[in-house]
Amino acid sequence: IILYKDSQKKLLDLKNLIKNSKKIRLFVGPEGDFSEEEIEFLKKQKDTYFVSLSYTILRSETAAILSVGIIEYTRIVGI
Repeated sequence: IILYKDSQKKLLDLKNLIKNSKKIRLFVGPEGDFSEEEIEFLKKQKDTYFVSLSYTILRSETAAILSVGIIEYTRIVGI
């Protein structure tokens, strides 16, 4: 799962994937976001999902904590 500010898909759109996955890799971009080269590379990888968290841009460390919280909540509660 790649957090990307320009994605139209939200993290909760992947709730079925999250609930059924044993392992999830979460990629959070650095301050200033991923470079175009990094985005193009990631798009070529299999089983990658680009999602955004909100309409506002969060700091990298805040986005990581929030994402893990959403993922764990989805797994435990099964929303």
